[in-house]
Amino acid sequence: MDEKREPAYDYMVAKLRDITGLTDCHISGLWKINLMYQPKIGERIFEYEVIVCQTTLGQGASYSFEAVDVKLFSQLLGKSVSEIDFNSYDNFPLKVAILDSIFSCFYPGTPALETGLSGRSSAKATSRAEIVCSEVLKILIDRIQGNRLKGKIPTVLNIGYVSRFRTVLKNLINHRFLSTDLHPDLIGKMVDDVYVEDGNDKNEEYLKVADVAIVTGMTITTKTLTEIINSARRYDTSLVVFAETAYNLASHYINLGVDSVVCEEFPYYIFDGTSIIRVFRK
Repeated sequence: MDEKREPAYDYMVAKLRDITGLTDCHISGLWKINLMYQPKIGERIFEYEVIVCQTTLGQGASYSFEAVDVKLFSQLLGKSVSEIDFNSYDNFPLKVAILDSIFSCFYPGTPALETGLSGRSSAKATSRAEIVCSEVLKILIDRIQGNRLKGKIPTVLNIGYVSRFRTVLKNLINHRFLSTDLHPDLIGKMVDDVYVEDGNDKNEEYLKVADVAIVTGMTITTKTLTEIINSARRYDTSLVVFAETAYNLASHYINLGVDSVVCEEFPYYIFDGTSIIRVFRK
């Protein structure tokens, strides 16, 4: 059986043809980082791996749902990115991180917003949620004014559940909130006041009824992003992508049909200090 592909990734690989000087772009740094973080006492512990890549063009990153062979790192350091076979999906999160680093200098336009969030991670978690939710609110207001709501009140779907989105949205607008995830620690459980469904089973059903979906950037590494975009287009559902994974690639998703993209550079909000957020809109 042929390996499942992700057309959004293939689209970005094709755009490499538009970038000159790739033979002079080399890989200068690679890291595999184990992240374990508990936002507050009693909350779920986040435990992930992230691949970070530095090239002579910039830096990129990708969360990893599959084992990446770190023995490759020493083989890749100093290598020209023009020698990387991006059409192969082996070590896929690593490929995404390398590709992401290349596109750190190539945005599709000027960000609608660029800001730095400073301070402790707990404070930044709320600030970034407010940015994401403000994008959702703008879209919902447009849909209300254009008489495009699918129900009596707005329905928001969160694909890749983030509890802060739910908390912030409660204070902004009366709405119905749905959520899906692929993480076994969340599926089939109540988190805060939200029941988290399996994305493999429920994404399509919920996209039919949602007015807006907030989608994690990790959908590119799980190879579900294009499926979500296509379903959203089919059911007239607006999309807001919140991307830590492939935060440089994500700005180009506007050209694929996403309404708004919120990109968070590495190091992410879970590290104290300044986190850079950029917003791109259709």
